[in-house]
Formats: sequence, C-alpha cells, structure tokens
Amino acid sequence: VRTVVDLGGVTFMDSSGLGAIIATYRSAQDSNGWIRIAAPTEPVLRVMQIIGLDTIIDCYPSSEQALNAAEQ
Repeated sequence: VRTVVDLGGVTFMDSSGLGAIIATYRSAQDSNGWIRIAAPTEPVLRVMQIIGLDTIIDCYPSSEQALNAAEQ
C-alpha cells in the first residue's frame, strides 16, 4: 500500500477523517508500504499536530514533493 493523501482542499477534519488516515497508515505498515500527507491546510495540520499524527506520517507541501520523497 502506497498512498499520498492530498489535503489541499480540506478545511476541516474531525475524528472520522483522522481515523481513516490512521487506518490507512496501519494498513500500509502491515504491508511494508507507506502513506504521505500532501498540502495540508493550516487548520488540518494543526489538528494533526495536536494529536501527534505529523510525527508518524510525513507531511509535504505538495503531492509532487510527497511522491518524489517516497521514491527515494
């Protein structure tokens, strides 16, 4: 499982969205894959920082940067 989640258009995220990202992260870990977050808006990034999700899932300014970092 290799996933880039582009959050550039997301202005609000609650526990359901966070739960989906965490479930995807766990699934990726189980299959030796990865998940990257691209272009999180300030409100969404703040929520991710509050729960510490930004420390286990890498965040990038754009989808292109997330994809390029993942290829390395």
